[in-house]
Amino acid sequence: MVAIGDSLVNGLTKEVAGVPGKSWARWVAETEGMEYRQYAKGGLTSTRIVNELLPQVQGRHDYGVFNMGTNDALKGLDAAVLRANAEKAAATLTSCCDRVMVLDVAVSPVASGIIHEVAADFGLTVIDSRLSGPLLFQPDGIHPTAVGQLIIADRAADALGFKSPSTTVTVGRLGVRYFVRYGLRWAKFKTRSILRG
Repeated sequence: MVAIGDSLVNGLTKEVAGVPGKSWARWVAETEGMEYRQYAKGGLTSTRIVNELLPQVQGRHDYGVFNMGTNDALKGLDAAVLRANAEKAAATLTSCCDRVMVLDVAVSPVASGIIHEVAADFGLTVIDSRLSGPLLFQPDGIHPTAVGQLIIADRAADALGFKSPSTTVTVGRLGVRYFVRYGLRWAKFKTRSILRG
């Protein structure tokens, strides 16, 4: 499996409830015993993903994964640019991978709609990235927690007919301290958002 994208594919996050922080795509690959190559970096727009990461994909792969659009939406969405970049990524990956998955864009219905349309045109499998609640979603309102990544991995595995990665790990309980810290961080991000708006 080869994967490209931004922080949602990079998956660098802290362990939560005993679940290691790793990408949903890495969870799927490791659960199935596949070789996994990842080219991903947080904060990248679709243009940077296509220009900087896509050329690094070499050779043939059984599965390809990409995500893009979240940072486009956060930085001022240009729908035409996102569509063109998604089409380029889809064309490149479908030419070298037997099956391609793409993550939708939870923060933007418009960007997500573009991803769904491109996926339909190229025969890609769309993976639902929508999550909610402090166990699954970080206080910034953008990134999944480690458990959230695991839930997305289960959705991807189900779409491919694979074993659910969540069956390989035990999700522990979270104490009051976690939820207090979560609430404080959520308030901090919300205040920043209001001040910027």
